[in-house]
Amino acid sequence: MNFPVLIIVYNRLQHLQQCIDSLANCDLADDTVVYISSDAPYTDAHTTQIQAIREYILSIRRFKQVIPVFHNTNKGLVKAIHDSVSVIFKEYEALIFMEDDNIVSPDFLTYMNAGLHFYTDNPRVISVSGFSQSIFFEEDLSKINQTYFTHRHCPWGFGIWKDKYLYDHQYSIEDVRKDLNEKKFVERLNSIGIDLLSSFKHLIQQGNMLKADYLFVYHMIKNNLVTVAPYATKSFNTGNDGSGTRTKHNSRFVNFDKSKLLKKVDFTFNESVDQNLNNSFNARLNNNKTSRLKQRLDKLGLLKLGYAVHRLKIKWK
Repeated sequence: MNFPVLIIVYNRLQHLQQCIDSLANCDLADDTVVYISSDAPYTDAHTTQIQAIREYILSIRRFKQVIPVFHNTNKGLVKAIHDSVSVIFKEYEALIFMEDDNIVSPDFLTYMNAGLHFYTDNPRVISVSGFSQSIFFEEDLSKINQTYFTHRHCPWGFGIWKDKYLYDHQYSIEDVRKDLNEKKFVERLNSIGIDLLSSFKHLIQQGNMLKADYLFVYHMIKNNLVTVAPYATKSFNTGNDGSGTRTKHNSRFVNFDKSKLLKKVDFTFNESVDQNLNNSFNARLNNNKTSRLKQRLDKLGLLKLGYAVHRLKIKWK
């Protein structure tokens, strides 16, 4: 059985069209049910854009079936995702999640379905990721057909099972605050990128609970869970062009050679998590100058002040 795809979209029609085009070119596309979740506008200025997106969604005829999930009121990203996921899990035991700015390789659906079937009974694998941070580093041809495990979740095309899906209500701010004071937890968190600890602390200090990607990472570190990823990435994110609500312009992503996604690359899955664990790509990519500065400020007890100064700089710009 092929698992359904859920695509989350707000007001970016062009990105959604690119996403649909790449997904429709996948093997298994004709046998795949695609749900597309469209949130209602949170401002009247977006009404026309969202109407155009919904008209486009209703016109798509390129899969086994396209099921619109149109929200009548604005739910916000996280609730829109959870509500849409709940609709799908009434009928299916797993799903493939995509954002509107994801593009994929022709064998993406083959890889995702195979991975969801292969790891369905593995208690340590929480998800199957299509994206790999390995794309930013020199290619190791000896591993090009292999997969690896990592503790860092990425939402840019991933598969997850009904019984492993993570909802916001499963943890509290107090849970996170307690773990951020545990030495072993912090060591495990830093091993996949020193950017995470300062970001987690900043949110908690403001009284905000971790959500979405951050909550997944917290859950995975706390319970020693992993996602499986291919050394040859099967998906990519085109939204780092400054068009998104959560991301700024990132030249590393904008300049990526997207032709690398046009070819199929054979893959094999591994049984042993510990022997194939690799957090190095995440750590190397995220242990940058900004993260190191935040780490130093945190050790000096000046992290909160550092964020305040940063907000002032943005305001005065």
